[in-house]
Amino acid sequence: MAVNISAADLGAAAQLADDQATRLLSVATALVERYAPDAPEAIQNEAAVRCAGWLGHTAAGSIAKVETGPRSTEYAVGQKGALRHSGAMSLLAPWKVRRAGAV
Repeated sequence: MAVNISAADLGAAAQLADDQATRLLSVATALVERYAPDAPEAIQNEAAVRCAGWLGHTAAGSIAKVETGPRSTEYAVGQKGALRHSGAMSLLAPWKVRRAGAV
């Protein structure tokens, strides 16, 4: 199976600008298809939307600043795994092939 979603659909679902959705579609597709290549198409599409949405809405640096009215808060972002923290990994988990190594 393969991710089969257009950049326009991805942008609408993840609330991304058109150029950002086009750029992140290939990134999310590569991550999802490498993690669980045998997952059903619908699951891979949803995982790609979640992954791209997380990448598009998370600050690229390690420090984020949030302003709420007159207050602002700065914090170090410790979540850098797009598949894990977007929820995509849990969607794909049943189709992840796990292998045991030699002991």
